[in-house]
Amino acid sequence: TGNGSIILRGTRAWVRGCNLPRTEVFGDIYLSGRMDVDAETIVHPQAMLHIGPETLETEVFVSTVSNTAGDGLIMDSDDSELIVRDRIEFTAQSGHRNATTQGNLNQGVIRVQGDFIQSRPNTSTSLSAFVATGTLVEFEGLGEHTLTMATPGETASRFSHLRAGGTVNTTTGFVATQSVEVPGRAVLRVTGDGDAIMGGTLLVDGGTFDVNDDLDLDGRGDVRNGGRLTCTDDCRIRDWLFVESGATFEGTRVTSFYPIPVVEGATYEVTDTHVLGDIVHERDIHLPGTGRLHIEQENSLTLSGHRLEIDGSLSHIKHNDARSGLLMHNPNDAFVVHGAATFMCASGHYNCTTQASFTHGEIHFRGDFASTRQTSSSPTRD
Repeated sequence: TGNGSIILRGTRAWVRGCNLPRTEVFGDIYLSGRMDVDAETIVHPQAMLHIGPETLETEVFVSTVSNTAGDGLIMDSDDSELIVRDRIEFTAQSGHRNATTQGNLNQGVIRVQGDFIQSRPNTSTSLSAFVATGTLVEFEGLGEHTLTMATPGETASRFSHLRAGGTVNTTTGFVATQSVEVPGRAVLRVTGDGDAIMGGTLLVDGGTFDVNDDLDLDGRGDVRNGGRLTCTDDCRIRDWLFVESGATFEGTRVTSFYPIPVVEGATYEVTDTHVLGDIVHERDIHLPGTGRLHIEQENSLTLSGHRLEIDGSLSHIKHNDARSGLLMHNPNDAFVVHGAATFMCASGHYNCTTQASFTHGEIHFRGDFASTRQTSSSPTRD
């Protein structure tokens, strides 16, 4: 303990529990007990720091990876724990195109009490200075955090599991391949041109997740316990999205590749909800709010013996393909529209018709109804 620096070198050198000043890693270093660093911990290119089943707590942590496979920070135990009280930064050595942490961050947790940075030097061509394949990154504390990703992408720098705490702000956006959690009073805010791309699940459990640009969700989403999800631009949903009682989902455009969001006693204020692909309902759904549901072009929505009720309006634009549009072929099908409903054929689709679309079930229009057409489409059969 004290001022100055400690240089750690060696091949498979073990460092036992201790308290150190500024620490620089140049060799292949393994922890065999908790280590506390009062200042910076710097892992240089071609060096390796293996946390193992131990804990490293430091003020600042900086890791620079190179083309050398497996260099940088290694977390390969469920008990691996890195606690960073201030800034943590992952970067790549200049001129090292293949520099990456892929395969290094498989387990354990990185606890960030300050800011998280993935940077890219002007002379570096590496896009993957930070790639987690299992390690959780958790922001801690009630304060403000900044998340900066110089090269976020599904094949570039990305999180595996991300959990927000306090208020996390990012203008660059992020990619998380397995899960994103926004618990309690946490806020995760994506502003500017940054996108939020999630290959796994989303849980907004009482917190606020605010995306100013695009949100892309491949896995199941849950918004509950008063949680709030806001998507200002395009929100693309490819699995179930449940918005539970007391929660809120607000947005401009939602594109559903899977069943329409399930909203149960919650607030749903989305301007436009679009059906994309061939969606088959697996349960009854009530879509509240004043927005518009779009079932358009070659896309289809099959009720399959269920009830769909929308408080807003409907835009139904059909193609020549008899399998497009709203499909009701089960006696238990029920479709209720409280707002205005418009049915039309797409431009250039002269043979468009819903004649084979509505063979069973019931449709209830409680607002205005209009049957019209786009230019050069079927005049009477929409």
